[in-house]
Amino acid sequence: MTSKSDASRQHISFDGVAGGRLQRWGWSEHEEAAFRLSSEPGDSPGRVARVHRRALDLLTGPDDVYTRVDAPRISVPRGGITVGDWVVLHTTAGATKIRRVLERRSLLERVGPDGRVQALAANVDYVFICFSVDQPISTQLVERFLTSAHGSGATPVVLLTKADLTRERQEKEKALRSVCLATSVHTVSAFSGEGVEVVLNLAHPNKTLTLIGPSGVGKTTLVNRMTGLSLATGEVGPRRLGRHTTTKREMVSIPSGGVIIDTPGLRTMVPTPNDEGLAATFPEITERASLCRFRDCSHRSEPGCAVQAAIAEGTIEPRRLEHWRALKEEMERAASGRRRRG
Repeated sequence: MTSKSDASRQHISFDGVAGGRLQRWGWSEHEEAAFRLSSEPGDSPGRVARVHRRALDLLTGPDDVYTRVDAPRISVPRGGITVGDWVVLHTTAGATKIRRVLERRSLLERVGPDGRVQALAANVDYVFICFSVDQPISTQLVERFLTSAHGSGATPVVLLTKADLTRERQEKEKALRSVCLATSVHTVSAFSGEGVEVVLNLAHPNKTLTLIGPSGVGKTTLVNRMTGLSLATGEVGPRRLGRHTTTKREMVSIPSGGVIIDTPGLRTMVPTPNDEGLAATFPEITERASLCRFRDCSHRSEPGCAVQAAIAEGTIEPRRLEHWRALKEEMERAASGRRRRG
């Protein structure tokens, strides 16, 4: 694995419209090719750093200088414009407008409380799913976050935060590993610095990271540790528990390279229908299901069901099949509801 010092020396260079001007914010050959296909003379690229109700803050140069533009009155991509999107800008008579959104190479999304698809972060390389040692961990919520992350096109990594606060860390880490069968799990402490290097090792130039998870797990505190910034974390209690204050998704740069998107806490996570995400979250069920006698096996009472045979053998836990079935049905209901709405 590349060390932080090695990452800071990496530099990806190529000739193009943006060149080194936007590499700090993740511009790569993919964006360059997409921009060339969709731009006109006078156009320029920018990346969405913050989304407001009627406006967007864009990064259009190498410095931490935001360009605020009105939310575009154009056809927007699935889930709406979100942090991490690359856009094509055009300036006329001193007014800068968004002309279009470039094709995304990855998208982290969920079904929102209103039943509509909500885009959480676009063009992300790593999704860090955060849970804390000082809060109860719901394995079903972990599975929902994992399914969304696996289905996004990015690589999920699970972080157990606030490792310095309790002796229960081994028990909590064991609980996470019991459901993260195809995903790395790391224990970190933004207070002591333990494990932070693991995250920084993935923050190479041109890479985009995002943190997601429930409220109060220390996502913003970890971002501050990685970036040297002082994003608001709220009042800190006697056990150094920063209260959740993040209300908007926001993208900032990491000094050693790459960018990271901080996000508000999520109470629930309903993944959009995604067979790949579900399969990656439940690999033991996916593997055995391929051996079932019937392709449309529901893994209940059909003859020749390899999943039920694995449960009888003790190689698949019954609760895992229950969770797989409940999540699959929930995703199907969400898809059906969207179809009815339009």
